[in-house]
This record gives sequence, C-alpha cells and structure tokens, in this order.
Amino acid sequence: MYKKRLSPEEKIHFIEKYKRGEGSYASIAADAGVDRRSFRQWVCNYDACGPDVFFKRHHQRYSVEFKETAIHDYLSGVDSQDAICRKYGLRSRR
Repeated sequence: MYKKRLSPEEKIHFIEKYKRGEGSYASIAADAGVDRRSFRQWVCNYDACGPDVFFKRHHQRYSVEFKETAIHDYLSGVDSQDAICRKYGLRSRR
C-alpha cells in the first residue's frame, strides 16, 4: 500500500520537512507513502551527500584503501555507523 516512486524533489521536500521538526520519521514516512526505514535512509543519504544525491544515477565505486579506512574507523570505535557514513559520504550503512 505504498505510493509509487517519488521524484527527487518530493524526497527533498519530505526530508526538509523532517529537518524542520514538522514530524517524526514514522509520521513523515507515512505522509510520503514509504516505509520508515526507507525514509531514514533518505535522510542519512541527504546528510552524507546533500540534496544532489537524489539526482545521481550512477553507482559510486570505492577503492580498497578507502573502504579499509572507513571500516577501521568503525571497528576502532571512532564514530557510529551513521557518523562514519556522513564523514565519508557513503550512501548506505552496508
């Protein structure tokens, strides 16, 4: 019972609404017609890469060294998973 795919502009609208404090993840996700986890990922992507992240259509490739640096930061407890994603501009927590 979820809505069709949203445009980048619509995603940004809902994210900015959340950032202004106009609702919770769950309430805004319901307004957008998407799963709460999907909306949370949109917010993380927006925080890591800015609004342009929704207009890109190619997959980012990362070097082994880059991946190892991010993994090392996480395993050594430097930051949380979300903070490391923002720091390195990673779109996914996986």
